[in-house]
Amino acid sequence: MNSAKSNTDTLQKEKGNKKNINLLLSSQAMSTLGDNFFNIAIMWAVFAESSSTFQTAMVGTMWHISDVLISPIAGALADRWERKKILFFTNLIGGLFVLSLFVYLLIFNDLTFPLALVLVFIVNGFTCFITPVRSSILPDLVHGTELASVNGKFSVVTNATSMVGNASAGFIVGLIGATWAFLINSMTFFIVSIFVIFLSIPRVQSESPDQFTQNKLNLFKDIKESWGNIKTNKNIKSILMISIFINFASFLGPFYPALVTEKLNGDASIYGYIQAVGVIGSILAGTTIGILSKKIGVGKLISIGWGIAALCIIGVGLSESTYLTILLSLFQLFGITLGGISISTIVMSGAPPNLRGKFIGLVTSLSILIIPIANVTAGLLGEFISVSHMFIIAGIIVLLSACYAFLNGTIRHINISNQPENG
Repeated sequence: MNSAKSNTDTLQKEKGNKKNINLLLSSQAMSTLGDNFFNIAIMWAVFAESSSTFQTAMVGTMWHISDVLISPIAGALADRWERKKILFFTNLIGGLFVLSLFVYLLIFNDLTFPLALVLVFIVNGFTCFITPVRSSILPDLVHGTELASVNGKFSVVTNATSMVGNASAGFIVGLIGATWAFLINSMTFFIVSIFVIFLSIPRVQSESPDQFTQNKLNLFKDIKESWGNIKTNKNIKSILMISIFINFASFLGPFYPALVTEKLNGDASIYGYIQAVGVIGSILAGTTIGILSKKIGVGKLISIGWGIAALCIIGVGLSESTYLTILLSLFQLFGITLGGISISTIVMSGAPPNLRGKFIGLVTSLSILIIPIANVTAGLLGEFISVSHMFIIAGIIVLLSACYAFLNGTIRHINISNQPENG
């Protein structure tokens, strides 16, 4: 009798976990679709208005400034507050904000550069909560050995949605303008908030109701303690260092409009199509990461993926053919995604259960701390150096990162099975 009841409870728990994962996957798809419309609209509008790689780079920089400032706080909240409420209210308020932006632009039709910077900071501020909250939830729903595979599914969903979102966003922005892309973005926020209503998320482990209330305001103390835990976790500390280094090459995103217009003589639709087709590589990486991580190890996949990506980035810089650029982008995204999923899996599985959100938030913030500096520097250089040379420089940085990851024994030999549960 007890055995039968235990089996029934296990089956019900697995069914509930599967439902929650599917809801999170659906939410991720909607969030990604909305992000695609917002990002392409704001990036293309700024470049079309100014024809300045510096201003476009500053828009990309503002994304990362909001990540640096908000991610640690979002991570701390993910371990202290009810995660379902965090997801619901950030999406609801985000949707209302972007809807207000749509109404403003419909009336005044005036998207200045300073306004674009403010919009990017605020809208990305809402989405900063998604990664630490989801990273805190997933290990409660998935066995450790399957975590890479589930992260791969999220990557597949994210990138498949990106493929559709980039292509359709580029088409809509080119056809009827950026204003209507913001309306679509606001609708995706609202749809995600509806999905969240049906989630069943357990409370953070090892936290009593009294502790839960008492610790809500201890965010900065939590962040400081999390840094102490990261410093004593050899695997995650090594991953953090290599993540900081490779992000010197993060300036590439804002240079794609210039690449399309100056080298390929394309428009917004071509920009969207190149991004969309490149995402196929990320989908391939997401579908194979589960098998590859078990056979090769997530540590080795970092250097392999980044090595492939580096060669392709250099190739994109040299290419003058749209078709070749598309092909190289496919393999570039394949390699970048292999490394990215491997890193997130290592951090998720290596963090103590009650510190997952803080770990993810703080690692995210620290790893991208260099990005604003890289974007501003690259934006200024882009006024004097050709876009081809900027891609080649980025490819060399990624190649050096891949070599370092391979030569570093700590990173190379990381496997999920040998990840410590406590720092």
